[in-house]
Amino acid sequence: MTRRSIILGLIGVIWLSAYSYFAANVIRQGALISGLMPTAAFGGLIVFVLLINPMLKRRKLNSREIAAIFILFLVACGIPGWGMVEYVANMLMLPHHRVRLNPSWGDYGIVEMVPDRMLADVSSDQNRVLDGFVTGLSTGDEYIAVAEVPWHAWGRTLAFWTPLLGCLLLAMLGLAAVIHTQWAKHEQLPYPAVTFVRALLPGREGESRGAVFRNRLFWIGFSFTLAVTFNNFLVRFWPDLLIRVPLHLDFSPLSTLFPVLIEGGGAPLLRGRIAFMLIGLAYFLPSDVSLSMTVFPYLYCVLVGLLAHWGIAFYGGMDWACTLNGFAFAGGHFGILLVVAYIGRHYYGNVLQASFTGKSRDKVEPHAVLGMRLFLACSLLFVIQLAIVGLDWQLGVIYLILVFSVHIATARMVAETAVYHINTHVYPAAVLWMFFGEQALGPQTLLIIFIVSSIIISGPGWAPMPFLVQGMKLADTANIKVIRALKWSMVAMILALLISIPVTIYLEYNCGAPSRGWPVAVTQFPFDRALSITRRLEAQGVLEQASSVKGWGRLMHISPHKPQVITFLVAMVVTLIVAAGRLRFAWWPLHPVVFLFLGSYTAYPLSFFLGWMIKTGVTRYGTADTYQKLKPLMIGVIAGPLFFSFLRMIGGSVHYFWLK
Repeated sequence: MTRRSIILGLIGVIWLSAYSYFAANVIRQGALISGLMPTAAFGGLIVFVLLINPMLKRRKLNSREIAAIFILFLVACGIPGWGMVEYVANMLMLPHHRVRLNPSWGDYGIVEMVPDRMLADVSSDQNRVLDGFVTGLSTGDEYIAVAEVPWHAWGRTLAFWTPLLGCLLLAMLGLAAVIHTQWAKHEQLPYPAVTFVRALLPGREGESRGAVFRNRLFWIGFSFTLAVTFNNFLVRFWPDLLIRVPLHLDFSPLSTLFPVLIEGGGAPLLRGRIAFMLIGLAYFLPSDVSLSMTVFPYLYCVLVGLLAHWGIAFYGGMDWACTLNGFAFAGGHFGILLVVAYIGRHYYGNVLQASFTGKSRDKVEPHAVLGMRLFLACSLLFVIQLAIVGLDWQLGVIYLILVFSVHIATARMVAETAVYHINTHVYPAAVLWMFFGEQALGPQTLLIIFIVSSIIISGPGWAPMPFLVQGMKLADTANIKVIRALKWSMVAMILALLISIPVTIYLEYNCGAPSRGWPVAVTQFPFDRALSITRRLEAQGVLEQASSVKGWGRLMHISPHKPQVITFLVAMVVTLIVAAGRLRFAWWPLHPVVFLFLGSYTAYPLSFFLGWMIKTGVTRYGTADTYQKLKPLMIGVIAGPLFFSFLRMIGGSVHYFWLK
């Protein structure tokens, strides 16, 4: 990592952190961080190596420098948007506004249950602090000065949340460094998105772009997907002149033939989406992964439909986080965590030993030791900070394990499937609630962990961990010292956090808080749940007792919700069985990663099926050399939509600043 690559990478982090909220919510040009293959990162890389780097001539960047810049930019992508920061300001301020709209919150003192440091302070100048946040303080197109933002209302709460989130992010980064060698070298996970990036980077010294750009097959795939994507975009403006190329295969008329599938929530699966990027990425995956992603969503929905016939409803009846479907997701995620820990138990044991004693039975890389120390230290600080606001340390430890089960599972699915749009329903707070029961936890404890969960876990499709594991893998394959990438990634992540939070607050005071959307919706969920729990405990006459239980005494009052607990355990056990079958038998057809998607439409079964068909056809009727020769074609298929999305994003900014 050269000095200029580090400087350019950090400049990119600053731009991303400062511009992300503005692009998505002010000028509404589209999110810079559009998913787990963000347009700003992957699309920007294509534009840079294709158009900009060749123009730099003698000052062009080499492969390692471009990779270093990309790594620093990528590890910051999980912070400014829906991955974390976009929930922060809304969660800390909007409850004060919603209590005026929900009288029952005030009657039961729900907002007052929250420790003071977890919410913004609206005790002084409420009109400016609260109403200004909701409606905005600016007039017309003029922006207010930074000093006009009532920062005094945010000082106390940001002094709590910024270190808490920083510790969690650094713990994730350390964990990504720990698992890197095990995943990338021992288990040989495919990391298809990293394979795509490496194909774009210059190869030999003196080159400005990858060899793939000199391959005719790349340009065929690139031109085709770019033309289709661009045409479908233009149809919005000239529907009478252009014809949309359908990228869906609609089998919904067949729904009457499969009522069980429909009752199991499988209606979206009958309208399969053709995603060019996933078709291309599936070419680089093991065939059993693609086939599992094709078949299992339908099997799961049929099973859920049959259970519905027997009176066991996986959907409805409670909030989505507490449904049986949500707990099937949670059990699958926790099962994957156990699988990951079991497969790498010897390596992780050596890393843990080396992190404490400096020695281990087998060789351990320096980045893994540093990562383990960072992970343990920051995890401890995270639990301590939660204990300061009233969460028992025992619950804090369990809660953190559940949080990491979600992030590790999300990272695993990206490393194994390259799915860039994830919509799972796993809330660690809901898992604790269903396992312990409200009498053991009490409304205030549940409210605290629901608020924390709403900020750090509400957007798994934009979560930090997948970006971190891909960054470690890219550093390794680009011959960058992983420990050096780890150290500078720490700087990039903290920089992104410290910039994106105040910028988001400033812009919301300018334009007003969003009135709808997911980052706003999650601000109501914790308080509605606390209200329903308080009412239930009051009706049972145990509210005072539940509110006073602490520490180990909670074990005496456990009253689990059996349907959710059973669903969690069954999903976990089945995940372990499938994983064991895959480890023991070469013919085993299912991959355990399917339990992270279940029947969700984000599994994209049609796209994985098409990718599987292409790869199967090539390997069966061609040779190994044919498979290798067609890789540039699939790289082009992936690159076309990313290139267009980046140009559209730039076009939106140009139109706003210069052409409006």
